[in-house]
Amino acid sequence: MTNTNNESSDDLQFDLDSDHRIENTERPQVLTNTNDNIGIYYLLVAQFFNTVMSLSTKLLVTDHLRDSSKDESESIHPFEILFVRMTITLLFSYIYTRRNNIVIFFKEPGFPIIKSLLCMRGFFGFFGVFGLYSSLRYLSISDSVSITFLTPLSTSVLAYFILKEAYYKIEAFCSIFALIGVVLITRPSFLHIGHDSGDNESGIIEGNAHQRVIGTIYAFVGMLSGSTIYIIIKKIGSRADAILSVTYFSMMVCVISFFGIILSPSLHFKLPNSFKQWVLFAIIGISGFIMQYTLTLGIQREKRTSRSSLIIYTQLIYGILWDVIFFKHAPDSLSIIGIVIILGCTLLATIKKQKNKYAKELRNADLENASKSVDEFNVDFELDDIDGSTAQNTLRK
Repeated sequence: MTNTNNESSDDLQFDLDSDHRIENTERPQVLTNTNDNIGIYYLLVAQFFNTVMSLSTKLLVTDHLRDSSKDESESIHPFEILFVRMTITLLFSYIYTRRNNIVIFFKEPGFPIIKSLLCMRGFFGFFGVFGLYSSLRYLSISDSVSITFLTPLSTSVLAYFILKEAYYKIEAFCSIFALIGVVLITRPSFLHIGHDSGDNESGIIEGNAHQRVIGTIYAFVGMLSGSTIYIIIKKIGSRADAILSVTYFSMMVCVISFFGIILSPSLHFKLPNSFKQWVLFAIIGISGFIMQYTLTLGIQREKRTSRSSLIIYTQLIYGILWDVIFFKHAPDSLSIIGIVIILGCTLLATIKKQKNKYAKELRNADLENASKSVDEFNVDFELDDIDGSTAQNTLRK
């Protein structure tokens, strides 16, 4: 009987030692597996459809410039585009919620807070898309999109104050330096940078120096609103289904754009007057729904805020491609320099931040592993005491 107890104790001791040796030989796995990149895949899809939507909007708001028989009063205003797009998006959202038995106005503990966040998401979402659509009237797609590259930098600032995420000096430096890139893209007339490009195909591609400044202001409004949306969606997290974010967003934009059209004396509802405009409106609506849904899923499932905002850079590839294919326009040398500066600054800041976060995660993992090793050592020590006591009792018997 005594031998059996000793053998059992030895086996237990051997198993613990074996486990201890195995765990000590493994490096803590901090980086996630490929399944955790699903958020990035959703964001890539979102950015593609976002540029498709931007292209369709650009074609709509400049349609009167390509047709000599139309004047500016016949052009489609961004308010109208927003209203039509969000009506289509809201319709798709309603169908989706009905088919999946998702309650839009559910009543659960904590819902008033979630509802407030969803409404805020819709409010800032309106200014995000309105700023983008309005900037496309005066800027090329690639220039307008490149200004949105400031989103990761402004998102980092907001995440520092609201989400209490780390903010580094390199990010502050890059944020300031990136503004030089914006100046090279906008080229305000009082700085006498570059030449006036207002004669490019009667302003179809981009406006004159004054109009570019106006377009840049609109783009900044859209960019800052986009950063706020990132923070709000992160605050909502998994407490609300992604489709609810899209639904509340589309409802808020529909309401705001509707009253914007009604209350503005110079605006009134105009139906599309050609088959091409009907098709463009349909593309905007469908692309908008897919973009918003995949964007929300991506932000919710991607753990690192800075990494999720990095995917915005894929818009530049599509933006330049659409400019070349549909408008036969490539960015000039100053715009390319500005784009490279913004892109380089944001990449540098984001990569540096990710390295710091990864190093911190490794340190935490090492400390956790060391703590486990100490606990296992204490267990081994206690088992040795038990074995010694058992042996002494056996000898006494």
